[in-house]
Amino acid sequence: MGLFFRKSVDQHQYVGSLALVDSQRVHFKENQVSGIIEIQATPERMEVLVFGDGEETGTYRLGPESHAKVTPADIGRDWDRPAVPIRAVALPDQASRALWQALEYQHFTHKDIQGFADWEKFLQASISEKSTCMVGIASEGCDGFIFMNEGSPVPNESIFCSSEGFFNSLETAREFLQEPQQLTLYNADPATQAYQCTFLRLGVGRWGKQILLNYKDFVGQKLLQILNSSLNAILVHQQANIHLADVEIIDNHFFVESRLAAEAYLALFQDMSQLIGKVVGGLVTRRILSNTFEKLRGSERDLLTTHTLTPASLM
Repeated sequence: MGLFFRKSVDQHQYVGSLALVDSQRVHFKENQVSGIIEIQATPERMEVLVFGDGEETGTYRLGPESHAKVTPADIGRDWDRPAVPIRAVALPDQASRALWQALEYQHFTHKDIQGFADWEKFLQASISEKSTCMVGIASEGCDGFIFMNEGSPVPNESIFCSSEGFFNSLETAREFLQEPQQLTLYNADPATQAYQCTFLRLGVGRWGKQILLNYKDFVGQKLLQILNSSLNAILVHQQANIHLADVEIIDNHFFVESRLAAEAYLALFQDMSQLIGKVVGGLVTRRILSNTFEKLRGSERDLLTTHTLTPASLM
């Protein structure tokens, strides 16, 4: 048994009742664990519970050609016997987040490909069609997810698991793309929080990178490294799974509401602006924030503005 992240080392399989599921729910919550519980409710139907930092973020009923979001109370209602196969898997935040994002998108299609040449053809077709979707990949040696925006894989938005562990590099995934695979394309739905959180994260990442690049041009690599260290110390204290690496904001935190994400990003940008201002002064800092914000895509500026993430909110 195993549908998602089948090679994960930190997994346990049982045959048990709803009471066992509930005990696993308590375990995830008390230990603030991200991960999934898979339940083989019937031979044709799987129930999946997704957790982020111990919170149950979504419950789903999956069939061969359909899946639906259900309430937590629906779990266990239609099992074909009292005790069923149950699989509990602890996952990195990014892996749980990717699965949640995929399952929140209700419309999906399957596609079988035979190797890397077929994968390349699939990518070219996706670019031509400007597809925005989560792509689930399942092969003999590896499975995971890639987020495609207008047909192109988005950097830092991929997560895979092989017998050697989790990784997020498409380059590393190339060897597994040589194998036959089944792809599942989950069509992005702008009405979902998963979509809003994803594009807010991407907009924040692009704006933050431009701010850091401009700051680096003013002060050099050494002072940028000091800024990175100061902000990373703040983020660790805030228990946010976000960190800076040179000019990149690496955000692996599992936010389930764009409102909560925006609050965290606002605090990050305010701290960043204050630290930059101490070095280059308020006037230069305002110029950096305004110039980089104006260079974002219109859709990114609109989304950030909707969540009160603007130059004016930072100074």
